[in-house]
Amino acid sequence: MKNGILDVRDEIVRTVNHSISKCTKQNGFCITWTDILKIEPEYMDTINEGLNAIFALASNVGYGAALIGVKTFIEKLDKSELTLRYWPWDFQENKQYLTIGIIGRNNGL
Repeated sequence: MKNGILDVRDEIVRTVNHSISKCTKQNGFCITWTDILKIEPEYMDTINEGLNAIFALASNVGYGAALIGVKTFIEKLDKSELTLRYWPWDFQENKQYLTIGIIGRNNGL
């Protein structure tokens, strides 16, 4: 049952990203952001290494739906006009999340 729920969640994420692409004019810009993982003190060295290290870390301890969302969102964008940024989000005094932001031109796929 858990795997079925995760499959439905993943399909919802893919569908939302597809809808964003379809609602954007060809060559228009799309923007999104998502929390990709809860920041723990032991993750800071890895986070400071940059996006490749962050994605590797997130694939092990991050949010699966966020990774699927990032991947499917990027697939709809022109890679030559793609910008990714990341920043800590101070949700509460004791909780921080690493947020990934993406903006790019819709390639119409």
